[in-house]
Amino acid sequence: MANIKTITSKLLKSLVIAGGFFGILSGSVAAQQMFLGIEILVNDHPITSYDIEKRLRFVIARSGGVSSEAALAQMREQVIESMIDEALQVQEAREAFDYILSDAELEDYFARQAYGFQMTSEQFEQTLLQVGSSKKAILDQMRAETVWADITGGRLGQLLSVSEEEVNAVIHKMRENKGLFEFRLSEIEILVANSSQEESAKAAADRLVTQIRDGANFGDIARQLSSSPTSTSGGSMGWISETDFDDDLREQLKNMTVGTISEPIRSTAGYQILSLNDRRQILTKDVLDTQLLIYQLVLTEADQADEKKTKKFNDALKNADNYTCDTLTDLVALSGSPENQMQLGFIPVRELSASTKLDMLKFQVNDHTELLSLDSALRMFFICDRKEAEVQEPDYDTISASIENKRLQQMSRRWLRDLRRAAIIEKR
Repeated sequence: MANIKTITSKLLKSLVIAGGFFGILSGSVAAQQMFLGIEILVNDHPITSYDIEKRLRFVIARSGGVSSEAALAQMREQVIESMIDEALQVQEAREAFDYILSDAELEDYFARQAYGFQMTSEQFEQTLLQVGSSKKAILDQMRAETVWADITGGRLGQLLSVSEEEVNAVIHKMRENKGLFEFRLSEIEILVANSSQEESAKAAADRLVTQIRDGANFGDIARQLSSSPTSTSGGSMGWISETDFDDDLREQLKNMTVGTISEPIRSTAGYQILSLNDRRQILTKDVLDTQLLIYQLVLTEADQADEKKTKKFNDALKNADNYTCDTLTDLVALSGSPENQMQLGFIPVRELSASTKLDMLKFQVNDHTELLSLDSALRMFFICDRKEAEVQEPDYDTISASIENKRLQQMSRRWLRDLRRAAIIEKR
């Protein structure tokens, strides 16, 4: 388990920017008023200033901080809009479907998120307190995400029917587009509900682009601030053919480097920021589709604090050249690396980090990497099998699921939009 001080510092470090978020928050009369009273009623459901402030502090910690009171105000408005949507989603689940998530289920989801930060639930809760947020702020968001996914999947899923003709049409289109590019994208969408929000939405999108390019995590920001249904998956849009874009955006995507993001793009709903996660040619053999069976030896950050464990690990790996995949368990035993973390399975090279893809392609079976420091742990990887790249033929079930998912997202967006239109939202 990672050292909680290290994880906490990662969440806290972005708060000390241009005088610090806490200084900005406490430095104005308007900001001090955030802490008091009911600020919004959503169909008589109260959202308090305290609730907003607790969510805001977590979002800022995850998104890279703010450097001015104007930026703070923009982010606060985005948080409020997200919390309004969440209130509507929970209300719809309760009133239309009599669906309420149990406390036990919420605790389970909280534990999973904590695990994503390499923490126990208790450590994660303590870290939230240290960045000025709370467990309740995260549970409220989890509740909305979960019940909305369940009711949309249940109600709208019944309405989804992908025909064989539709799937075959997509396969036919892929064959026609053989050799053209397709892009694996993620998105962040900043909603522009009316013309009065145009300027502030553009400024918010510009600020997020700057923060992401300065190191903030794209997926984290998408989950917290994007108004798109893809937000629950960190903004993931999947693979999209170049024929689905207009000429200007197509050329922009072709000229982007994998791993970079676009400037804000004005869309019908607002401003969209795109992350280019990958690019390939349709139905064309690509060396990045080579699959490697990877085993690892690992020393966690917590174990690195133990000098004896660290010495044992390093001493064993000095002799790594003397071992093959057939004798790797002997090296694992000598190093003290957990055997249950050894096999990572077959991994397509394109799924590896951008900085290591080309290097990993050079390895053959029984080769190993140098000792690397990744994700706060020391790791050495062994290549124990290799499947050379082949043309990725269209898969009927995958295409059908993709059509269903896109249709579900569109229907979910319309449903939430209708709930907003029918709601009585009072901002005090």
